Parts: sequence; structure tokens; C-alpha cells
Amino acid sequence: MTRGKRGQEVRTEVRVQLDYAVELARGASHIASTLAVPSLHAAITETVDSFVKTHGKADLQPFLKQLADDIGHRRKPDAAIAVRHYAQFGSLPPIPQPPAKRRRAKAAPVVAAVHKRNLPATPTGRKNVSGGEIAQTVERVVEYG
Repeated sequence: MTRGKRGQEVRTEVRVQLDYAVELARGASHIASTLAVPSLHAAITETVDSFVKTHGKADLQPFLKQLADDIGHRRKPDAAIAVRHYAQFGSLPPIPQPPAKRRRAKAAPVVAAVHKRNLPATPTGRKNVSGGEIAQTVERVVEYG
């Protein structure tokens, strides 16, 4: 990077910090306070829409760069990454989907058959079933389907 170009970038950063101090503080606070990814995306969208509505798109890129830096100083790296992604691609990063929950298998027919029988209850309230009774019930279930 040439010396002149870097100096121009520094001047732009300082100008953005001074000209948009209120918008930067409000946006950084709003975005950093989010707890979930969907609310983070909504906060970024609201901040960008508000800035564009008030100031136009001319300084949007320097504003987003400074906003990401401010959010990074608030120790919210995921939010800063999302703002940088928006600045670079013009869209928000995809929301990660949680892994699908595995469903439990239905109870085996043997268990269902044992519980349907009227067996005497023990003092704890559980049905008193011996191993022989379970084996007979299993044979009946398998035999009759």
C-alpha cells in the first residue's frame, strides 16, 4: 500500500468516526447486545437501513468497517465478523442450523404387551413380573404378531 493511499484511509476513518459518532455508538450497542443469531441479523439490518435512510450509501463501506471495529472492541467477535461479511458481500452470513434431533424408537411390542397385563403390584407400585412371564409374553407376541 502506498503512503498516500494509507494516509487517505486514515483520514476517511477519522472523518467517519467524527461525522457518524452517534450512529456508530448506537449501532455498536444495539448489535453487541444481541444474544441469538436471528436477532443479530435483525440488528445489523436495522442499523444499515437507518444509516442509508439518513446519510445515503456514499459512506456505507467506511461506516461498516468502523462499526465492525467498534463491535470488536466490545469483545463480540462473531458480531464483528457478521458486519464485515455484510460489508464485503452485501448480505448476512447464513444462520447455522442445529443438528437434527434423533427420535427415540417406539417401545418394543414386548414391553407394551407386559404392561397391558393385569399383574399384581409390588409395594413400590411396580408390576411384579418374573423372567419366565416375560419370556412367555415374548413368545406370544412373536407368535401372534
